[in-house]
Amino acid sequence: VGDVIHVFNEQGRGFAFKANSQKYESVGGGEFADDVFPTPAIVGDTMYVRAARQRAGARQEYLVALR
Repeated sequence: VGDVIHVFNEQGRGFAFKANSQKYESVGGGEFADDVFPTPAIVGDTMYVRAARQRAGARQEYLVALR
């Protein structure tokens, strides 16, 4: 997304870093959801990610747009 690369693991943790071939530069990260599904969709300048949260015994899935 722009010059930032977003990566998620299946346990819902997100990582963001600058797209820089010279050095690694973290720009953020943290708990994104309880689950993140492995294949995002990219349309134009937006990345769509399916995620899920478990609250009070009920699972809710979301489609999240990152720009």
